[in-house]
Amino acid sequence: MDRKKVFLPYINNFRAIATLFVVFNHSIPALSWTDSHEVDRLMKIIYSNGALFFVFIAGFLFQHLAFKFNYRDYLITRFKLVVSPYLIISIPAVVTWTFLYQKHGLGVPHDFYEWHAAWRILYLYATGTHLAPVWFIPMIILFYLASPIFAWFDRHPFLYWLLPALILLSYFVPRHFNPAIAWVHFLPAYVFGMFCSRYKNPVIAWTRKLLVPLLVAFILLVLYEWLYTYQIQGYLNYWNKMIASVVLITLLAKFNDQIGDLIRPFADVNFSVFFLHAYVLAGIKILWMGRPAVALPIPGNPLTHLLFASSVVLICVLITILLRPILGRYSRNVIGS
Repeated sequence: MDRKKVFLPYINNFRAIATLFVVFNHSIPALSWTDSHEVDRLMKIIYSNGALFFVFIAGFLFQHLAFKFNYRDYLITRFKLVVSPYLIISIPAVVTWTFLYQKHGLGVPHDFYEWHAAWRILYLYATGTHLAPVWFIPMIILFYLASPIFAWFDRHPFLYWLLPALILLSYFVPRHFNPAIAWVHFLPAYVFGMFCSRYKNPVIAWTRKLLVPLLVAFILLVLYEWLYTYQIQGYLNYWNKMIASVVLITLLAKFNDQIGDLIRPFADVNFSVFFLHAYVLAGIKILWMGRPAVALPIPGNPLTHLLFASSVVLICVLITILLRPILGRYSRNVIGS
């Protein structure tokens, strides 16, 4: 493919699928799984770690565009398209957890509310702990800042032989709320995305030949996690999503003409869905139950989950459609789409 043809529709569609995984995963706790614990476990194993897809895509696209890499221009673009909407959309959540209510749990220091308000705001923005999906943004910013290293790495392709060793990092460095540790944890997925971009034609060709064994491996790993380990963010799930990444880009590249028109409308607004869906989930719970931190009295099963998560996506899309004309040319900088 001509390197100047920089737009890859199948990767854009993959990004939309990654967003759906994230929304569907965050929709699981909104339902009541009291009578369906095993189904709840299986659903979480399937949909968790959607962030890995985003990291893989980021690495893939970075390598794809590395031929015209300019650090200053790259950072400015990333700020406009990712950091700016993160800063703006986070404002209601940051204000809520800084001044109105107290937030406790993973990632929040025990003495957090003894800090000065300015330090609390800075901490929330630096870690993304104020809103479920956006913990990802401070971590991916570290990839942006390190982009000259990855550009140098790609100019010395023999370094890709280090990839098997890098993949072991996901075993020794678990996922963490600390962006720096999360950066190390997801580093193999980013480099794997770069590898799949640099060698996209042979990777896709080999994946087509090995599609059945890879799908079998994916299913067996899911079953093993479900029946024995249940580590929804553990190394097995990490490796499983790595397999899913290369399978998905292969299938999307092969069938892009058949499914591209179906996915493309959502792909055009997927960033805003990513940023908005936590607010929509909280809003639904508040309107229904009066509290944002409880499960709705809807029995959880694959059908109700599909309908509920799809409704969340639809609401986010409608909000985006309503806001776009109001925000005009600043829409992507404010809500991501």
